[in-house]
Amino acid sequence: MKTKYTAMIKRMARSLTAMVLLLSCMLTSASASTVIRREQEQKKWCWAACAQMVGHTITGRLFSQSDICKYVKGGIINDVATIDELASAILLTSRRNPEVYNGVIP
Repeated sequence: MKTKYTAMIKRMARSLTAMVLLLSCMLTSASASTVIRREQEQKKWCWAACAQMVGHTITGRLFSQSDICKYVKGGIINDVATIDELASAILLTSRRNPEVYNGVIP
C-alpha cells in the first residue's frame, strides 16, 4: 500500500513541477524573452512541440522533437502524450545541467 501511494505522490510532484515550469516560462516570456513558435513534426506531437518551446525559452537549448519523443516513449512513436509524459518531456527540456537522458544528449 505504501509503494502505491509513493508512486502516486511522485507522479503528482512531477506533474506539478512541469506545470510550475510552464507557468514560469509563460510569465517570464511576456516580459523578458521571446518564445519561438515551433511546428509539431508529427500529427500527434503537439506535446513534444510544447516541451521543445518551453525548454528552449528557459535554457536556450533546442531539443529535437524526435529526441523528446524517444526519451518519453522509448522510440519515435506518433502518439499523444499523457500528463505524466508531458511532465517528463518538460522536465527533460528545461533542465539546465547537461547530462545524458536515455541516450538523448541536451
